[in-house]
Amino acid sequence: MIRKQLDIYDKQKIHWSTWAYKDIGLMGMVSTRGDSPWNRLIWPHVEKKQRLYVDSCAIKRSPEVEELLEP
Repeated sequence: MIRKQLDIYDKQKIHWSTWAYKDIGLMGMVSTRGDSPWNRLIWPHVEKKQRLYVDSCAIKRSPEVEELLEP
């Protein structure tokens, strides 16, 4: 599937990049184990992002925020 997608980008001369290097186990093609040294190091930042509802589309849904965003 990725090959087909990249073929389309190449044919249409569309620039692209995968950002797997920045993934913390949420959306990337490559991720680390939850108990890895890296994840233990960054956990305080991940927890803060969850608490502040940053990257909400990937981390969690909040009924309170969803209610505020309703039309």
